[in-house]
Amino acid sequence: MEENGSFARKVIEFDVLPSPVTLVESQIRLEGGALAVDGEGTLLATENSIINQNRNPGLSKTTIETELRRLLGVEKIIWFPGRKDLDVTDVHVDAEVNFVRPGVVVLSRPHSSAPKAWVEIYEEIRDILGQSADAKGRSFEVHEVDEPSPKIFGILSYDEPTINHENFSFREWMAHYSSVRR
Repeated sequence: MEENGSFARKVIEFDVLPSPVTLVESQIRLEGGALAVDGEGTLLATENSIINQNRNPGLSKTTIETELRRLLGVEKIIWFPGRKDLDVTDVHVDAEVNFVRPGVVVLSRPHSSAPKAWVEIYEEIRDILGQSADAKGRSFEVHEVDEPSPKIFGILSYDEPTINHENFSFREWMAHYSSVRR
């Protein structure tokens, strides 16, 4: 954690063009993959990767939501459960679902060889998205993308690094997908 703080201080100190970076203090700790925002007031997040004693000890869901609203300017937070200790991130949202544009998301559908827990996570996210609206009141348009078999990468299993595409920006994913499909 100290390395992260040291790095952040150096970025703030040296990143002055076109305008200086402003240090914003926060009481919450999380990784970027824990968040997916649409730029129009909606935040998608998994509870287990943020409301977790290993990242934000003693902080309530209400306190965390208040801080996320302050930091990100979001109006609506849609929470997915995630799973504590299922992977090193406790299931980051960006590995499961991400925005294509406001109101439109891409959702990772686990391969048939996926462990049951990953299928359950997918189903929970799909169901929550189906019952939710974004900050502007729009129902979500959900596009599902099949995850490849872990075997495509050799001997990987679901216990190893993320094999889906949703934690890339959609533009990068489309460039990758287009090159694979040729």
